[in-house]
This record gives sequence, structure tokens and C-alpha cells, in this order.
Amino acid sequence: MSEAARDFIRKYCEDNHVSTRMLEKKTGVPAEAIYGFLSRRLKDIKLSTATKICDEIGCSLDELAGRSTTQNENYFKLSSSVKLKVMEDVMNYLIKFINKSSFDVSLKEFNTALNEIYVYCSKKDSFDKDFAEWWLVSNLTND
Repeated sequence: MSEAARDFIRKYCEDNHVSTRMLEKKTGVPAEAIYGFLSRRLKDIKLSTATKICDEIGCSLDELAGRSTTQNENYFKLSSSVKLKVMEDVMNYLIKFINKSSFDVSLKEFNTALNEIYVYCSKKDSFDKDFAEWWLVSNLTND
């Protein structure tokens, strides 16, 4: 589990702009527990620490250990790492767009659209209507 877990935690922290210290505070694990593990001062982490990390970042122990090949990329954990205003703007636009259009959208397509548009807009720290419209027209079809 060690190397896969290190990679998973690093990726989560990088993608969500969360420092290891912030993750330690959010999870309530002892100071330096995650940092010590990531820096290899600690060979492994306790199960209780791994469980708290999984609860915070929204993954299973299998995913953390690198044993799951179907990590849910569309999972959104509404925490301080999610830009709630951007998420709200994306969701509102997506719902209005679908209601106005003739597109028949499945839940999977909705989640994919939400994820793709949110990720793009969150990097800009604001909703981008032009990108959202382009993405939806380019990716939603009535086959």
C-alpha cells in the first residue's frame, strides 16, 4: 500500500491545493503523520490514519492502496477544497441549458458535463459560459 498511497495522497493534495499540514488538520491525525509518511520517514501509516484520510478525500481504502481500477472521478466531496460558487454557477447553467435544449441527457452524461466544466472553470476561479456552452454542444448528442 505504501507507494500507491503516497502517490494517491500527493495527487489529491496537488489537485485540490491542499498542503499535507492542512490534510492532517482536516483529518485530525497527529501532526507530521501524513508528512512523515509522504517523506518516507514513516514506512507505512496506521489503518486509523488511512481511514481518516479516505473519509476526508472521498475514496475507499482499496483506492488509496491502489487496488481499485475504477476510481470514481465524478465524485465531488463538498468541502473547503471545492469552489462552491463556481460549482453553483456550473450546475445552474447546466440545468438551464438542458431545460432549454432538445438534448436528452443521462445521469452519467450530466455528471461528466458537471465534472468537465467545473474542473475547467475552477482553474480560472470563475464560471466560463462560453466554455460551458462549447463543451455541452460538442459533447451532448441525441443519438
